[in-house]
Amino acid sequence: MSPDKRDEPGRTTELAADERIFTCPMPLRWSDQDLNAHVNNARVVTLFEEARLQASAVWLSAAHPGPRLVRSLTVDYLRPLHYGEETIALVWIARLGRTSFAIHHELHQHGRSCSVGRTVMVHVDKSTGHPVEIDQSTRAALTAALIPEPAADARG
Repeated sequence: MSPDKRDEPGRTTELAADERIFTCPMPLRWSDQDLNAHVNNARVVTLFEEARLQASAVWLSAAHPGPRLVRSLTVDYLRPLHYGEETIALVWIARLGRTSFAIHHELHQHGRSCSVGRTVMVHVDKSTGHPVEIDQSTRAALTAALIPEPAADARG
């Protein structure tokens, strides 16, 4: 599948065959539902966080990345998530900068993307809270999960 197809709503999980993509089941709870019998939009953000933490534990198991903070988080809700349906999270690194990196998240049901998100994480100095350069061991670990996002001008 070409890289420009990865954000296409409704695409299948064929991309998960890419070894750079971390995948994991995301169990849903009855209490995750809203009045419309959909998973609540705020819960989607928590599911992204849970998937991101699981992926980070795998990617950074040998690295010692130090403190990281969320700089930004965006979510596109493409279709409702439903309790009782198998939900799979897909997570990869979309951009790797000097002090920060972007993580792409997706939640799928029935092989279709339901929610897509992007989180920018910034490495910070523990004592000052100011951004610091990503160390080489962390950079190498994150690079192994990197699927660069298309350039802004290429998206149209």
